[in-house]
Amino acid sequence: MGPPSVVLHGSPRTNWGELCMITFKLHFRISKKDLISNEHRLIVLMNNGTVVKSGPQIVSHQCQINILKFPFDDQTCTFSLGSWVYTNANLRLFTPFEQYELSEDFTGNTEWKLLSLKAELTVDSTYEEGDFDVK
Repeated sequence: MGPPSVVLHGSPRTNWGELCMITFKLHFRISKKDLISNEHRLIVLMNNGTVVKSGPQIVSHQCQINILKFPFDDQTCTFSLGSWVYTNANLRLFTPFEQYELSEDFTGNTEWKLLSLKAELTVDSTYEEGDFDVK
């Protein structure tokens, strides 16, 4: 067993800059709110050299929907997460699940119900991209 991992305090922005961009495949407006300011985020440096940076955010957007079968329809919105700057030699995306279990953390509202959340990572020879389907 190797030495323990190290948690670094400080601004990830000054250390590594913005690593990822959220790219959307549909046309809609987007707003973003950081849950933790850059000054208060933690960076984890693993004993194998891996650096883990977390940037929890609330992302709001509108998807185009087909209401032909409303109210007996299901809608799926897809968004992608990836880097426009770093190749997969410098940045690896990770998601702990392909299919997320819905809990109280995932909620709908009076107009809709969240049915599923799926994640799929795609790697080409240069870049990684994570596609997330929200149904």
